[in-house]
Amino acid sequence: MKRACDHCCAPVEQGERCDCTPAPRRSVERNTGNRAYRRARKLVLERDGYTCQYCGGPANEADHVVPVALGGTRDPDQMVACCGDCNKRKGASL
Repeated sequence: MKRACDHCCAPVEQGERCDCTPAPRRSVERNTGNRAYRRARKLVLERDGYTCQYCGGPANEADHVVPVALGGTRDPDQMVACCGDCNKRKGASL
């Protein structure tokens, strides 16, 4: 059975999404990821004594040694404490 799209009125199958409608947000998955990252970040900062592993200054962030975008994992063993400036400078590069 078809229905009209809420945005463009095009005919759409019941239960399907029209091409003009954005995909639903994944808030539950995103919240779980944030919670896991916050936990890992805290462990990394405590492990490294809140000291930036790149410049030796005070650290407030956790950096993935091998960026996730380049195949790194989200494991705390491959993360280091770093300051915001060093983390921004490094970006997704090795």
